[in-house]
Amino acid sequence: PIGPKAGRHRILVDPLFYICEGNAKLTQGVTAFCFAVSDYTGFATFYEYNKETGVSSSLSKVMQGTSHENFPILSKRTVLVLEAMLLFSAIHEKQSTIHILKMDMQGHELSTLQNIQGLLRDTNLATHIMAECFCPNQNGKQIYEVDNSCEKISNLLRVAGYDTEWSCPYSEYGDIRAYKKGLASDF
Repeated sequence: PIGPKAGRHRILVDPLFYICEGNAKLTQGVTAFCFAVSDYTGFATFYEYNKETGVSSSLSKVMQGTSHENFPILSKRTVLVLEAMLLFSAIHEKQSTIHILKMDMQGHELSTLQNIQGLLRDTNLATHIMAECFCPNQNGKQIYEVDNSCEKISNLLRVAGYDTEWSCPYSEYGDIRAYKKGLASDF
């Protein structure tokens, strides 16, 4: 996670209770929420995979024909999901600027950004965005059964007024960095 900075407040969101519990212990300049964020409000099954090399988790199942296809399901949990537009509209209504929006949403970055694209385009809500994204493997498949293409996320953010750069240093996933054009920041 991104560490604290003087005069700044962090909002940490995670649907896994043991992570939420740890986040809740960070009280100085932190607000912790225990839910997933996507393009709808409701409940969803949250899958946890792969005990051997670290836990991987998502609201989506792993895709056959990818590096994750043999990951065993460790658990299925029902989690609360909040529509991104509700969360980010509330932040915007408080006239707050997000200096960096870091998204590690296990395949739901694209759908979440699509949900708030107009808000990102029409306001100065977020000056910097860093998002995990997927690159199709040699079979043309992404890690989870959801489209989270680096190229599509980059195009969406460019339309919303951001300069973007992205790379896939790992075979099936990478990161996008986006900077709102014309906004100064000390980040």
